[in-house]
Amino acid sequence: MIEPDRPEGDGPTQHQAHDRDTVHLAEIHERPGQTVLDEFDAWLAEVVRREASDLHIKVGTPPKIRDAGALIPLDHAPIGNDEATTIVEAIVPPERRERLETSGEIDFAYSLAGVGRFRVNEFRQRGSYSAVLRKLRFGGSGSTRWGCPT
Repeated sequence: MIEPDRPEGDGPTQHQAHDRDTVHLAEIHERPGQTVLDEFDAWLAEVVRREASDLHIKVGTPPKIRDAGALIPLDHAPIGNDEATTIVEAIVPPERRERLETSGEIDFAYSLAGVGRFRVNEFRQRGSYSAVLRKLRFGGSGSTRWGCPT
């Protein structure tokens, strides 16, 4: 966003600010033959590319990524119930589907080859599926940071 105390011309233009507030993936969702699962894979790749933390999927809103604490909508029409159901059916492990139906919520890990691994929280909300996928980070000094012997 343009900071109000900045002199005009020193900050980003309105167009640049808008570009930062919406992730444009037109080349992904406008290719003929693309499915919602192809788009879903592209959304996860965008999370990784931007070094963002989460992908949020909720019926009635565009998919969003959490980048530096802000939820940024992807350049996509609001997710429909059929799209959300297609994604859920594709990524929920078969052994967890019954639990999703009975409890309304499940957590599991999802891996996308060449992109990364994500912790997923799937849940039913007002009769439709929603999901939050968090990018799992590997490496670093986790064991020493937690005080574990090396």
